[in-house]
Amino acid sequence: GTRVRGLTSADSTRDFFLTGVPMDGFNTELVEISRGANAMLFGLGSPSGIVNTSLIKADLRRLKTQLQYRTDQYGSYRGSLDHNQVLLKDKLALRLATVYDKAYFKIEPSFNQTQRGYLTGTYRPFRDTQLRVSGEWGQINSNRPRTTPPTDNYTYWFELGRPVYDSRTGTTRLLGT
Repeated sequence: GTRVRGLTSADSTRDFFLTGVPMDGFNTELVEISRGANAMLFGLGSPSGIVNTSLIKADLRRLKTQLQYRTDQYGSYRGSLDHNQVLLKDKLALRLATVYDKAYFKIEPSFNQTQRGYLTGTYRPFRDTQLRVSGEWGQINSNRPRTTPPTDNYTYWFELGRPVYDSRTGTTRLLGT
């Protein structure tokens, strides 16, 4: 959850439609962050803000392929493919983007495994008409490390002088007084 104004988490949207799908760079073209009154203009009504992502689109004019691979010192690796194929120049194109991400952490046995795919198509039957279709599938499996420090409920009790609640009278008193 991204805090934009400190109130609560900002709404996560795709093309200004609420979504619960986590954002990933393999199929993201643009990220817009709006806060305050600007975020409320788009009909979602969140005073905390909005994080809007726009997904990649099939390009009708050029063939393009991008392949990425990266790794780190913990054995994590990530591979992604982004391929745009023009089927009929200025008329029909398809674009496929996939990612496989296996992340390991310093704290064992923590991991995060992501497998996702995205397919989109653009069709222009007439000069001023464009049809776009897209779909996404994926699976995320994880055992992530805890990021909160350990806490206890006793330190506060000792710092207050060991208060005791008396259920008969409904009062609190310090132990020993």
